[in-house]
Amino acid sequence: MRKIALVLLFLVLVLMDSCNIQPISVPNNRIYGTLSCNDGTSPVGTIVSLVTNSGYPISTYNVSSLDGYFSFDNLSSGDYKIYASLDINSDGVDDYSGTYGGDSAKTVTLFGGDTLSINIVLKRIVTYAKDSFGR
Repeated sequence: MRKIALVLLFLVLVLMDSCNIQPISVPNNRIYGTLSCNDGTSPVGTIVSLVTNSGYPISTYNVSSLDGYFSFDNLSSGDYKIYASLDINSDGVDDYSGTYGGDSAKTVTLFGGDTLSINIVLKRIVTYAKDSFGR
């Protein structure tokens, strides 16, 4: 009887291994940090966006504190990119933008229980208005 139980246990373990059962990922990763503008403008109103490495939007955070604090909590393990934009005069055109990683967004890879603290500097976007003659 004992041999049969051991054989059955062995077969169950082999079967489980062949099914490639993966543990369920618990979303317990975190990204937080602060924003600042390169010319000293207040970052209040900045929208920080978290997207997957392939560009799928995950979450947004609207900065409401003068120190530019933002936080994304309870994230699943994976690859992410972080973008920030600020529209000062609410005309629908971003006046400042920035990413984690400088001029091009850097990929952040999170595993079980990771916490990442970052700082993003927003740069003023230079735009030129055209007159009615297109100049």
